Amino acid sequence: VPWSVAAALAPAVLLAGWRLLTREPLTQVLSGLPVLALGGYLAVRTGRAENMFVPGMVKNAAFAVPLAISALIRRPLLGFFIALLRGETGTWLRAPQKVRLYTRITWLWTGMFALRLAVQLPLWLAGAVTALGLVNIPLGVPLYAAVLWATWRMVQADHVPVAGQDPADRLGGMGRSERMIPTRTVSAGQAMSPIGVPASGESSGRVSSTMFA
Repeated sequence: VPWSVAAALAPAVLLAGWRLLTREPLTQVLSGLPVLALGGYLAVRTGRAENMFVPGMVKNAAFAVPLAISALIRRPLLGFFIALLRGETGTWLRAPQKVRLYTRITWLWTGMFALRLAVQLPLWLAGAVTALGLVNIPLGVPLYAAVLWATWRMVQADHVPVAGQDPADRLGGMGRSERMIPTRTVSAGQAMSPIGVPASGESSGRVSSTMFA
């Protein structure tokens, strides 16, 4: 079993080495270390090397099931997360186009976790340890990066603000109090109308007055 575990770990080690050589971040690799460690413990403890992949399959199922349920009931979990990042209020749930967009994104991530599980489970049942280690390479960082890129493109293509959202907040987080109306030049002693517009017919020295929204 120890040699089988080592063989199963080899692809992950090679991937980490490659990312080090190319000076790419190891975040995704390091985040999977606890799962690998638990899997290694299970494999040694049970005497079955294929059990090393059980924690990963459980993790994929744990993500896929609630995501799928939330999409089915039209309360996509990823919608709450993305809306928070975009500065959208809770009113996005009453915007059909937003709900459809975030539901599609949630199904996209559900599909990623489900695909991993669909490939891994038959190989685990067959005890194909080496094959499990090999398929985990494309099903890991490359698949994750592809889904993340697709999500970003889908969000970027959405230009419909939700009700009650300040467009400036959506685009760059700039609040109403920070947006400045162009400076008006007002003559000294000139009367001002109730809405801040200079009354006509006055003249003398000039004073700069800046108005804020």
